[in-house]
Amino acid sequence: MPIVTKFGDADAPDRQEMRWIDIDIADAAEHAWLTDCPDLDEQTRALLLEPVRFSRREHLVDGLFLGLKARATAEADLIDQLTDLKLLIGKSQVFTVRLGEVAAVAELRRSLRSGRDLVTPVDFLAVMVSAMTKRMEITIFDLTQDTDATEDAMLDRGCDPAPDTMIALRRRLFRTRRQLTSVQQILAPLATDPALPLDADDRETLIRSANHVTRYLASLEDCRARIQMLEDHIDAQRATTMTRASLNLTIVATVFLPLTFMSGLLGMNVAGIPEEHDPWGFWIVSGLSILIALLAWVILRRRLRY
Repeated sequence: MPIVTKFGDADAPDRQEMRWIDIDIADAAEHAWLTDCPDLDEQTRALLLEPVRFSRREHLVDGLFLGLKARATAEADLIDQLTDLKLLIGKSQVFTVRLGEVAAVAELRRSLRSGRDLVTPVDFLAVMVSAMTKRMEITIFDLTQDTDATEDAMLDRGCDPAPDTMIALRRRLFRTRRQLTSVQQILAPLATDPALPLDADDRETLIRSANHVTRYLASLEDCRARIQMLEDHIDAQRATTMTRASLNLTIVATVFLPLTFMSGLLGMNVAGIPEEHDPWGFWIVSGLSILIALLAWVILRRRLRY
């Protein structure tokens, strides 16, 4: 049997007591209970039982269905551990169907135990969204700080980062952005959904939550642009180094070209070479080769400089 928690204000004339039914389909007994639940339509049960492949929002007979990937743990350094989370928001009850532990569900349960007042299903949804994005602020802050440190080391002190530093930053950026985008795709259309009965407070709650997610995504976009700039800077430095190395090799090859030609010419076993028997012949030829090499080096340097 799944966990059932009551919330809302049954004494208010325009409100009613709500039930929160939390189901972990990794548990065989809870999976079987949901499969045979007579209070839900067959299509609703099928959506709650199937795995989440993409973020999804759909109006069903039993209420509003939301399906997304959520963090399995609240630890900031384990942002890539995602699991399925599905919500069914009805008029008198709310279902959360998860696969294993979900950090947002655990956070919501702690909020209810601490006496937090939830009146409407939208309040419930807002707390869920807040719980899903709560640890994201710490993750984004840590990512920004690491990007700042890498940027300062490169641009101010001229220290190149380790080869895997930029890859690690990009990996953290993309994983965080993927989760926030999943939440935004679900949350942003809700505030303007005409099929969803919202009062002014509920609509304001959804808009505020959507704005939080939008700001987080803007911060991630800023980090992405800065990481791209650092990678471009590294690529430019590498290209400059390779160009300089190629230039030096070209100069060395050009300087030694006449020397190689002279040594090959004088190494031929052919009689009649000029100054063959002159005691100064070797030094004359060597000096001439060095003079030609120096002349070639000077000409190359002047042309490359201008």
